Amino acid sequence: MNIVELIILIVPLLVTAILSFTNFIIFMRTYYREEEITLIHIALAFFFNSCVFTVLALAIFLPEEHQVRFFIIANIFTWLLFLEIGNAYFATFLNRTKARERYILPVFGAVIGFSIFMVMNLDIFLQFNPFEIEMVIFIAGAFSLLWVFLKTYKNIDLLLYQFEDDELKLLLLAKRIVLLGACCLSFTFVSVFCWLFLKGISSLSLEVQTWEIIDWIVYSNVVIYAGIMLITLIKSLKINFQNINIPTLLNILDSPLD
Repeated sequence: MNIVELIILIVPLLVTAILSFTNFIIFMRTYYREEEITLIHIALAFFFNSCVFTVLALAIFLPEEHQVRFFIIANIFTWLLFLEIGNAYFATFLNRTKARERYILPVFGAVIGFSIFMVMNLDIFLQFNPFEIEMVIFIAGAFSLLWVFLKTYKNIDLLLYQFEDDELKLLLLAKRIVLLGACCLSFTFVSVFCWLFLKGISSLSLEVQTWEIIDWIVYSNVVIYAGIMLITLIKSLKINFQNINIPTLLNILDSPLD
């Protein structure tokens, strides 16, 4: 791999990982001060996001035949990220959710379990068509996460009028993140499934000279998420969390439905 390829691949992946890890530190510091469970779920979501891009960066240095396993490991961290987003949603809006929504977390758990099975039994897995095997459970997971994003946006929007100053800034940031998350989730799943369908998991590669247009479309996800992590970090640094009464804020957000 030449220096140009290293720059094209390594720099965006590591920048995204570092930005996400920095957001993780910010929310963990706030969690240790406030000891609110929602905050640790948000922090862990940023942590697992950092793990995704770190694993992909490490895969660049491996022979092509070993990269597939790292792709699947990154996939596990991706669904752990989604699981923590789901946990944060239920921790924040427990009294505003309906019983049937509680089945969302087991869906994420099933996808994580399936991904771990893929890593541990890669030779067996590659004998089948991954697109057909994954399609039902992964699409169910994607729609479950999209539901979480949209419900979070709606719940925050309904209660936004009750807040001001730094609390309002924090909730406006949360609204932007979940809206961007919903848009990016849709783009990511469509592009990745097209990637798997057109190329097959055993043909995926980080060798830039072999990339086709679909590879570049999928890789554009890295740049998009780097931008989101950067915007989140900048906005977070402008918020004085010490001026925010986190327990009161969460109690208002979790007020029971009428």
